[in-house]
Amino acid sequence: MEKTWFLYLTAVSFAHCFFACLAMNGPNSTTDQSALLAFKSHITFNHSHHILANNWTSATSVCDWIGVYCGKRHRRVTALNLANMGLGGTIPPHIGNLSFLSYFNITSNTFHGHLPDELARLRRLNAVDFGDNNFGGGVPSWFGNLPKLQYLRLANNSFTGSVPPSTGNISTLESLNLRFNFLEGRVPEEIGHLSKLKTLRMGYNNLLGSIPPTIFNISSLELIDFTYSMMSGSLPQDMCVFHPKLEILRLSGNEFDGQIPSTLGECRELQIISLSSNKFSGFIPKAIGNLTLLQILYLGDNNFEGMIHSHLLLLFSLDSRPSNMNELGLRPSDMNELGLWPSDMNELGLRPFDMNELGLRPSDKNELGPMPFDMMGQRPFDIFGPKAV
Repeated sequence: MEKTWFLYLTAVSFAHCFFACLAMNGPNSTTDQSALLAFKSHITFNHSHHILANNWTSATSVCDWIGVYCGKRHRRVTALNLANMGLGGTIPPHIGNLSFLSYFNITSNTFHGHLPDELARLRRLNAVDFGDNNFGGGVPSWFGNLPKLQYLRLANNSFTGSVPPSTGNISTLESLNLRFNFLEGRVPEEIGHLSKLKTLRMGYNNLLGSIPPTIFNISSLELIDFTYSMMSGSLPQDMCVFHPKLEILRLSGNEFDGQIPSTLGECRELQIISLSSNKFSGFIPKAIGNLTLLQILYLGDNNFEGMIHSHLLLLFSLDSRPSNMNELGLRPSDMNELGLWPSDMNELGLRPFDMNELGLRPSDKNELGPMPFDMMGQRPFDIFGPKAV
């Protein structure tokens, strides 16, 4: 019996020693400090007395460093916020040792180079903002292996190549911003697998082809932006069936053609529609006049025809909207001849509003037919150029 008890105590003591030694040798706050000191050695400061250069030293706890945040219980680094601090340089692979890191923000600096593959080890990452730097190379495919990532912003950099299909594996992603890069090729259909995505920003790239139909199946989307991205094709007529939450649609400056979907009025939450500088044709959907939350409408520099529905003009005249807020930007020089001016215009009882909201030119003022003076407003007519927001 005593022998058995002795063996039990020996086993317990051994196990305790084993796990204690494992904890000493495993990742800890010292590991985090070493990783950040390695990061510091790769940073270039905009002046020799930069506050970070003097603050990040081994003389103080890593949790007391500027821009560094630690968990209260385990004292491990959980967040880095170095936004807009006048920093440059590169990200070293050592950052991949910050195994508790969930928030990584270095936006608005001048970091450059490629993103190291070792960052794929940061499995707790929830939010990444590397925007407004000079990073290059391809967008890493390993972002698709981060199981908790909700926010990814790489905007305003110099990333090249195509958007990795693996991006569609980030099932937790809610916001994806790749604007203002040099990305090429088609948008992968796998992006449509991001069932929790709320904001999709890919404008100002060199993309090709149409918007994948799968993207129009993401019911959680609130914002879609492909502004000036060299894209083409038509919009699906049922695009609003699965977009009950869509608030902002930005597609200006592309080669989209065909008709604007007549069901656009079913996106009841729409506040901004920017479709200018494309090749849309046909009629402007009457249903747009049902969008009571609409604040901005840019349709200029397209090939529309037919009549402006009085419902749409009534929408412009609502007292809750500034009088110069909307713009149709129609190109025909003689709307009266083309039948664009609604015959019941004088019967709508509209409040005064500025006709430059419609993008009309000075020559149109005398060609539209009779209108009440107060409806024309007293500001000069002015044609707006193509708009993109």
